[in-house]
Amino acid sequence: MNKLAIILGVALFSTTLVAQEKTLLGGDANHGGYGAFFTKVGQVIGGTGVYMGGQGAWLINHRLGIGGKGYGIVNELAVPELENIKLEFGCWGGLLEYHFFPEKMVNLHINSMIGAGGVRYSVIDYQEPHDEIDWSDDGFFVFEPGIGADLHVHKNFRIGVNATYRLVNGVEYADLTNGDLSGLSAEFTLKFGAF
Repeated sequence: MNKLAIILGVALFSTTLVAQEKTLLGGDANHGGYGAFFTKVGQVIGGTGVYMGGQGAWLINHRLGIGGKGYGIVNELAVPELENIKLEFGCWGGLLEYHFFPEKMVNLHINSMIGAGGVRYSVIDYQEPHDEIDWSDDGFFVFEPGIGADLHVHKNFRIGVNATYRLVNGVEYADLTNGDLSGLSAEFTLKFGAF
């Protein structure tokens, strides 16, 4: 009889635990999303690159974001030791982020982009003499973790800052190395959506 009482007790306790279980995608989960534009400033080939980009994510329970992100260099960054040649560079990939205090006016978050990038050289001014370059381009792997904060201006608008470090691997273009395209960056972001 004792064994039967123990088995029934365990079964009832397990049923109670299952009833209290929370899941990421089911039950009372809140879903939202956002789109954002950002400007980014960071290190690249020994200089400072200015980038413009966009990102978007599906938000689950106001905390977990799953989406995509991409950006490209917009300033004319001359390649050292080459005459009249500039760098063209961009990255894109999947975005994962976690928000620690989504209900607060200032929300801290961590994020990472995992994807690919592309690079090539081009001529700055065709009316001036320039060095010969490889006219092909190159793709490579990108991993870019970051940490940031968002200011909740309105229920559908946030202003954010983000510090990231871009790690690249597999660069095989001209005399560039992985280290030339890796580096620290700072972002200023405008986010619009249902948070």
